[in-house]
Amino acid sequence: MIPLMFPYLFVGSLTAVILPYVQVMLSNHGFSPSVIGLFLSLYESFGIVGPFVIGSLSDRTGKPREVSIAITIVMVLATIPVALSSHPVMIAIFLSLSSFFWRSVYPIQDAMTIKRLGANASRYTYIRSLLTAGFIIFSLLHKATGWLDTSDNRSILMWIVAGGALYLVAILLVPKDRNITEADRSPSLWPFGKSKGDAPVFTKTLTIAIIVIAFNRLAMSSINSFNSLYVKDVLERADLVGVLNSIGAVCELLFMLLSGYLLGRKVKPMTLIALSALGLIVRLL
Repeated sequence: MIPLMFPYLFVGSLTAVILPYVQVMLSNHGFSPSVIGLFLSLYESFGIVGPFVIGSLSDRTGKPREVSIAITIVMVLATIPVALSSHPVMIAIFLSLSSFFWRSVYPIQDAMTIKRLGANASRYTYIRSLLTAGFIIFSLLHKATGWLDTSDNRSILMWIVAGGALYLVAILLVPKDRNITEADRSPSLWPFGKSKGDAPVFTKTLTIAIIVIAFNRLAMSSINSFNSLYVKDVLERADLVGVLNSIGAVCELLFMLLSGYLLGRKVKPMTLIALSALGLIVRLL
């Protein structure tokens, strides 16, 4: 189980830069909040499509580890023009490309971990909490050292590259996936019709889960997209962007650890989703 921990810890080093500072990079180019909102709408839209395509590719090849390595490299490379170019078309293209692959990192990593855990899947929440821990550690590290200059896109880019390198090393430490037979792989790129045994893919439970996730993303969009700009432009404390985001991550970490304990005590997952939804409502209010 230990090799599975490192990718989550070090993908947190990437998240600690990408999540708070993508909008800051766009602001450093001189774009207004309304234009940044348009860019971020592209970012989120391609981020929704990416996991479908990349997840299907991972299923078809049966090599999620290798897929994770490839998409991380492409994502980091796509971020370079976003950081260095101020041309709107260039930014729109490469920001969309970056999100397409970046949003695919998490589900591929999760699927690989859950599959490897097997009967110990209840431990997933503890391993997954390391992502949040990594986010907190690296956010505070950036603040404590002052190495990340929020006014300089080159500095932000440097830490994205460094985080990507750390994550790739961590992925390489994970043993290779066992060979998956052709019969166990997804037969098509878009298996939306029927799964094995002619069972429907979109069961009632899955449909409800998708709706819950969609509303969650909708509710969080304004917070995730503009919180950093609020801190930078309104509070005029860009140096606190990472720290304030890490405070929210601490709450997430505590709830994830609690969730793992409660799931082990046979508490229903839907109960935990309802509790988290109440917390989200309070946050929005």
